[in-house]
Amino acid sequence: MVNNYSIMKEARIQVNFRMTKGLKEKLKQQASEMKVSMREVIEHKIENTPIVDHRMKNEKFLAIHTLCKEINYIGKNINQITIAIRQIKSDRKIEDGEFLMLIRELKNYNEKRNEISELLGKNLF
Repeated sequence: MVNNYSIMKEARIQVNFRMTKGLKEKLKQQASEMKVSMREVIEHKIENTPIVDHRMKNEKFLAIHTLCKEINYIGKNINQITIAIRQIKSDRKIEDGEFLMLIRELKNYNEKRNEISELLGKNLF
């Protein structure tokens, strides 16, 4: 059995060193662009490992979030259309065949929307 007390973080020490202003600015700019700290940039340089670029991940998340909101708006519009169509049907202003065709299309849309929602849920959360 492993408890939280047996897992310890690696101790960090403070190291001071000198560098040129140009190098410091270059590291600072890199850190700012990558949305990480200067310490992380320096550690990755020392260890010769790539810095994980979270910018693309954040951009993808924002794009998917926007897509989800748009799908939700479309769904709300379709719900409003459905209510209007049912009112038209009850007033006999639309033929049964046309009404059933619209209902089938709405069901297809809802199935596709749910499928997309599931895929997004599995891949994002």
